[in-house]
Amino acid sequence: MENVQVQFLRALRAFLEKRTEALSFEEEEDWLRLHRLAAEQAVFPMIYEAVYPTASFQALPGPWKQQFKGEVRGTVIRQVMKTEAFLRLYRKILEEEKKVLVVKGAICRNIYPNPDARVSGDEDLYVEESAFRSVHDLFLKQGLQMQEGDDPEKSQVVTYFDVSSGLHIELHRQLFSEESAAYGRLNAAFEKVFAHAVQMEVQGVPLWTMSQTEHLLYLVFHGFKHFLHSGFGVRQVCDVVLFAKTYGAEVDWDWLMEQAKSFRADVFLMNLFEIGERYLGVSREEAHVPDRIVKEYREFLDCEALLDDLLAAGVFGDSSMDRKHSSLITLNAVTSDGRAGVGTYALRTLFPGVEDLKKRFTYLEKRPYLLPVAWIQRIWAYLRTQRPGDGDARESIEIGNQRVELLKKYRVIR
Repeated sequence: MENVQVQFLRALRAFLEKRTEALSFEEEEDWLRLHRLAAEQAVFPMIYEAVYPTASFQALPGPWKQQFKGEVRGTVIRQVMKTEAFLRLYRKILEEEKKVLVVKGAICRNIYPNPDARVSGDEDLYVEESAFRSVHDLFLKQGLQMQEGDDPEKSQVVTYFDVSSGLHIELHRQLFSEESAAYGRLNAAFEKVFAHAVQMEVQGVPLWTMSQTEHLLYLVFHGFKHFLHSGFGVRQVCDVVLFAKTYGAEVDWDWLMEQAKSFRADVFLMNLFEIGERYLGVSREEAHVPDRIVKEYREFLDCEALLDDLLAAGVFGDSSMDRKHSSLITLNAVTSDGRAGVGTYALRTLFPGVEDLKKRFTYLEKRPYLLPVAWIQRIWAYLRTQRPGDGDARESIEIGNQRVELLKKYRVIR
């Protein structure tokens, strides 16, 4: 790892352990590189809180310190406003006696030393189909606006936003897109979450959410989904290990590992806890991971490649357009279970099949023989919308091929 990455992890660990950390950089510009990395990972307020009292930070030029302070203050204030707006809205949901489950978001923030420093882009809610329309109507009645293009009758997830607070809500019919051949089947693990639902209190408001076991599995699977796409960031690892540290004693680890194994996410899961122990200060004992499970996976614990991928990915694998485009290769590899060569995945990315394109090019429904025409239209549209900084196909293919090898290393595919 580069020194900036090492210092980044030291500061993040210090925040999680409620202490400060003096960082050592050879050049002042390394602080700007640290800022860039922390912003990509969406954890800059956490990093700032751990380093700002230290002499190494106070020695920075005044304009830098003011810039960092102003950015963090604005970010935290916006998060406070969004959290307050969300809790007001959820009180209305409770008044209507709706069992709408909060996933990630407010539940995860509540387990951090300073919840407002763990920012959330949106709040995710999961609702049964029978209650979807009434919750949708409630949101509109409370002044939320629906994202243009979403369909409350059909969309798997509908997004709403509150102009005054900046709050974004994603209301889910399913936790994972059923249309995805790579991970739509993950929904099977969460068929009983409403029957097992529990309430957790956040700032005096009882929020309905998944049981501790199912919620931990969902946090792992949510990261896993992004891992199959173009990667995910360190913040999601923090969510997983802190949740386990807080609630792991109540987790049914046998069931959780059985589910992880069935979707080939078990080695991935155990290496998240390896990162937690080695770099984030949360040991497997503190996370309540049973020793017998650790022993079973000892030979597969090698988290360095996964950590490198996390540090390069950004919070949701969107650190670069090259990386985002590479997801087509990794998803193809998962769908075919790694049985083809990496060159084949690249070709499938450039020239998908009829099933992959018929929603975009509806004429393929009745005339599948026009697939080559759809390929030309698709490539032309891609070239026409390319902008400076979007990267190129060669770089995306290289990243995709590297990440296919990563999927093999963690036994996601053969």
